[in-house]
Amino acid sequence: MGQMVREESGGEMLKYWQLNPMPAEEFVIERAGREVLQFIESYRAKALSGAPAPPAPHQPPKLKKVAKFRAGGNRSILADPRRSDIKEMLNAKIKRRESFRPFAPSILREAVAEWFEQDDDVPFMMEVFQIRPEKRSLLPAVCHVDGSGRLQTVHADTNPLYHQLISEFCRLTSIPIVLNTSFNENEPVVCRPEEALDCFLRTKMDVLVLGNFYIARES
Repeated sequence: MGQMVREESGGEMLKYWQLNPMPAEEFVIERAGREVLQFIESYRAKALSGAPAPPAPHQPPKLKKVAKFRAGGNRSILADPRRSDIKEMLNAKIKRRESFRPFAPSILREAVAEWFEQDDDVPFMMEVFQIRPEKRSLLPAVCHVDGSGRLQTVHADTNPLYHQLISEFCRLTSIPIVLNTSFNENEPVVCRPEEALDCFLRTKMDVLVLGNFYIARES
């Protein structure tokens, strides 16, 4: 059973959670408390009882900006890598940082060779590979100016929910990749459900997946 620890290195935190997973429901219940659950309810959260994966992937091809807060290191903001406007939108309205800063592609491990010139396992975003030239125009949100991408490989056995989410996105779009960036707004990455909710409400994100809760803004 994993336990929450605060560390400065995002890669080390991700590695810790990958090797010591805690069920999302248990983590949220342990950390949230009555106040947060009431706060969630006030925003018409929908419990995903028994669902194998959050409903976010069922929204493509109009997948916008989804904040995902689950055990397993996935304190991430996810978005559609095909959208040419999404990088500017994320930097300006959510991350509030310089417009040139890029975002990472999370890719199914089994699809790396098809999309990148190098085939290797990079689960912690520690390497940059060249995206195949014929694929670059399909991924404007995660392709750097030199044609590279700082990828994260996602395995079905170590991160099954995230793998399933990307697989569903691929089934709907033929793209086995989603944009992944840290869940924060020019501040440390969120660590508690309260921080995730606060960041979600301050920014322009469309959906928050908080453990087994799915929170969407009213149109």
